[in-house]
Amino acid sequence: MFESPINRARFYRHTSAGGWPFSTSAHGWAVSDTTGESLKGTLALAHSKCVQDAVTDGSLESIGEKRFQDAVNVILTLQNEDGGKND
Repeated sequence: MFESPINRARFYRHTSAGGWPFSTSAHGWAVSDTTGESLKGTLALAHSKCVQDAVTDGSLESIGEKRFQDAVNVILTLQNEDGGKND
């Protein structure tokens, strides 16, 4: 209900597609730190032999390239205009 496009616009919520929230999906607020750490972890696991074997034999579903791209997009859209410089 709260995650519907109408409510998202109504309450001025930032895009969360591809982001990982700090708590549960019901919380829904994408957090740059959590998304970055989750992205790093899933990329590392995606390249492990154990996960690759499980994807190959069908016991594990692969995370699609689009999901990774969406995560990067969330991180970039949460970045300050100055790129995070400490001037």
